[in-house]
Amino acid sequence: MPETIKTKSAVKARQKLAGSNSPDSQRASSVLQTKQKLPVYVSPDKVTFYLDDRSTHSRILTIYNPYDFSVYYKVLCTAPKNYTVAEAKGNIKPHSCSDIVVRRISLDESLVEIVDKFRVEVFYTDIGTSSRKLVPTSLLGAKDIPAVLLSSDSAAKQVSEELQNSKLTLEPFHPDTEEKQGEFLSTRWLLLTVAIACLIALGSHTAGQVDDSSFIPSYISFTPNQKLVAAYILGLVTMAIFNPL
Repeated sequence: MPETIKTKSAVKARQKLAGSNSPDSQRASSVLQTKQKLPVYVSPDKVTFYLDDRSTHSRILTIYNPYDFSVYYKVLCTAPKNYTVAEAKGNIKPHSCSDIVVRRISLDESLVEIVDKFRVEVFYTDIGTSSRKLVPTSLLGAKDIPAVLLSSDSAAKQVSEELQNSKLTLEPFHPDTEEKQGEFLSTRWLLLTVAIACLIALGSHTAGQVDDSSFIPSYISFTPNQKLVAAYILGLVTMAIFNPL
């Protein structure tokens, strides 16, 4: 009988030693030994409730565990009387996530635009000595999630502010507009040059006729058909100058 007990103890010792030498245990142990803080991944980054919209009185927070070992999470709040949180603590397996339902129960108008905070704390877990349950051992990281209750008026104000911010983000595109304006001005100067050339053609001598009243030299002359073409082009150019697309 004593030999059987010793054999079982030896097997348990080997299993414990093998577990401590596994890659997951080594990674977790290295984190604990260096006391390294890990980032906590929670979505969304902000929770907003609207007083007049009952569909927004319940929100979902998703906690992600991208690591190679299980973690234990706990949700705290600066105003716990205003909310109910389903599964405010629990374990998350490696490369998994957990959804938490947060419900706003206090809808007093005096609490509008008052910002509360949820804190999600993440711990490294280990197997308890008296059971197979995972228990938290060391804090690895935390993240704060602001929560606010808005009325319809404050919600409209928030949308207006977001629209103003979006307009500000469009300002870097202004240089392209200036470039297009420069191209338009260069095109207008070309049209003016063509218009002046047409005016000179119309004011010049007609071929085969002598007109002493013209200030243009007599060797510059155009036929009547050429002057008709110049008049037609002048009309098109004038429309393009005063009625740009």
